Amino acid sequence: MNDDYEMSCRCTNPCYEGANCDQKVASCYCSDPCVGYGTCVESITGLMCDDCTDPCNTGAQCRDRRDTCECNSPCDTYEICTDSKDGPQCSCPHCYTGPACSEKVDSCVCNNPAQTMVNVGV
Repeated sequence: MNDDYEMSCRCTNPCYEGANCDQKVASCYCSDPCVGYGTCVESITGLMCDDCTDPCNTGAQCRDRRDTCECNSPCDTYEICTDSKDGPQCSCPHCYTGPACSEKVDSCVCNNPAQTMVNVGV
């Protein structure tokens, strides 16, 4: 056996490199974490997504859902959703109360905006 020759691999797959072609290349071409969510961008810190296709998504891979009324409202049809630091909050419109704001308030109370409505047992 002749020791004058050295063996080396030539990687035929552009997504692998290294002496034995066993190291995966971090590139948008080889491993796109953004498929269907945004545009893949190669940065110094790695792959990230830009221009999320859904305006309600955010995060490095455009897969985190924004916690806002527009994107993630927990409110029923007749409830009013308001964004707060703790996330979306639901409230009833004027003259309505109860679960899902389905109960109409007594019209004499409702017609006087100077009064505050209080639920009292009957």
